[in-house]
Amino acid sequence: MTKPLVVGILFVAALARPSAGQAPQEFTKGVMHYTVDDTTHDLPLLPLAGSSTLTQLGKTSMLRLAFKGAPGSDNFAPNARMVLRNLTGPGTFDMTAVMNLVVEIHFAKAWSPNRQEDNCVLKVVRLQPSGVSGILNCTSQGPKFREIKFEAEP
Repeated sequence: MTKPLVVGILFVAALARPSAGQAPQEFTKGVMHYTVDDTTHDLPLLPLAGSSTLTQLGKTSMLRLAFKGAPGSDNFAPNARMVLRNLTGPGTFDMTAVMNLVVEIHFAKAWSPNRQEDNCVLKVVRLQPSGVSGILNCTSQGPKFREIKFEAEP
């Protein structure tokens, strides 16, 4: 009589365990290079648990990255965060793949792409659990963001 119970418990345990493709890959090293108003800046990846991950969602992936620089003389630490979705692998994507992107340069100066005013193209060069990289090229209104390069690895 105990065999069906044991088999039933093992079956339920197997269903509750996520498959290897579903667990998000954490990234702890990386950098974002961005050019605004003809000046290039570097922000290191923020190595906080859960802040920079690659998650497989069926046939597509979602990439979350967070970057934070050292505080300047005004005690403000420049930072950036991005969420890219519906990525099918390396390739070129339009702005619909950019779910969230904010670059905070100063207390009163931040940039986020505006789909009506900014013309941006995302090129994902590498999209693997062992590392990700890409470039977002923009022709923007307001602060002149030209290029955002990112890379991250475990």
